[in-house]
Amino acid sequence: MLELSKLPQRYCDALGISKVAEILGKPERAIRAWGPMMPTYALEKLLAFDPTPLHEIRPLYENPKPGNNLAVIMPSNRWPHPATVESIFRMFDSTTMQFMWDGFNSLYHVRNALAARFLRSGLPWSFWSDDDMIFPCGDAAWFRERSECPNYPTVFAGMHTINRLLSSGKKFVGACYYSTRRGHIPQFGNSHETYIRQDLRAGPTDLVMPVPWVALGASLIHRDVFLDVISHHPELKVRDPSITTNFGYEYSLFSPLDLDFGDDPSFGRRALDSGHQPHVDWALMPAHVGGKPFTYSDMVVNPY
Repeated sequence: MLELSKLPQRYCDALGISKVAEILGKPERAIRAWGPMMPTYALEKLLAFDPTPLHEIRPLYENPKPGNNLAVIMPSNRWPHPATVESIFRMFDSTTMQFMWDGFNSLYHVRNALAARFLRSGLPWSFWSDDDMIFPCGDAAWFRERSECPNYPTVFAGMHTINRLLSSGKKFVGACYYSTRRGHIPQFGNSHETYIRQDLRAGPTDLVMPVPWVALGASLIHRDVFLDVISHHPELKVRDPSITTNFGYEYSLFSPLDLDFGDDPSFGRRALDSGHQPHVDWALMPAHVGGKPFTYSDMVVNPY
């Protein structure tokens, strides 16, 4: 049972009274005066910011049953960030997962090569990671420290990214993260809308929504998505046999549609054309490492 009278003190202990006052838009003296008799509307605001107490009663997601074989895939053109490696291996289960890494100075070739390797493996699921991400990996304190977000809500900071994505039931779903360049832009389709960015600035939310595309840097993709893209887009077959010989792939799955579409939007468009709607999970907001870890708090609402 959720004891509402204990919530005010719980939030003050967890976040600090100054942060509680900031969230509620009230002076600290008002928070002290309310004590355990905090108004309902104030409790609603705190629960919206950090729903941890609610999800101690009803878990935010269920871990998959044993036997979900999955490849953790990391294409790279440099050495991965140490925190990225640590967060991935905190989630890694050697009994149900394989780790696939490849490096080359062209991420386009590496992505295609790893996709081909994944399909040859026969595994049903693939989790794609950029080499500079810090994922929620089951340890809230660790993620808060690494992401430099001490007030990151516990229920979201303590998620297991791969298990959360698997629990969505979607064949193509990615986490919500932000660029370290171009004004810290969210990396999924429709994120240019100002109202969406304003909602994202509030932090993680238990919401999975359809989008035109989602970036591959923190995404879960079922093998059916790749196979159906190949089936619906025969023009992706490599014409130069030296590419297959040197890089080991026969289909340019991540070929840009044109100069206005990069790898990620192009793949999302083809997946959608092939019957697989991309989704983005707002509950997962991993940090993207640049000069510092970039999270929702660094996002520019309207950079234009």
